Amino acid sequence: VLVIGLTYSFIAPAILPACALYFALASLVYRWLFLYVYEPEFNGGGAFWYDLFNSVQLGLLLGTLSLLALAPQYGSKYQFSTLVPLP
Repeated sequence: VLVIGLTYSFIAPAILPACALYFALASLVYRWLFLYVYEPEFNGGGAFWYDLFNSVQLGLLLGTLSLLALAPQYGSKYQFSTLVPLP
């Protein structure tokens, strides 16, 4: 949901309240689940952090590139030239 929200927020900003509502409800649900339901089975030592970080970086790059692809069609040359250094 994070990657989808960040990718489409430039194209359709109306998706941001839906993403914020999702994360608000998910944080409440997962807090309760981690406190009262889940039992820790193993300690991964942060092994999944690298996969998560790389996936978020890829999503941000693809979102920036999609914005860069749409800028010449809907914006001016000035807007396009300011977006080129981002990726």
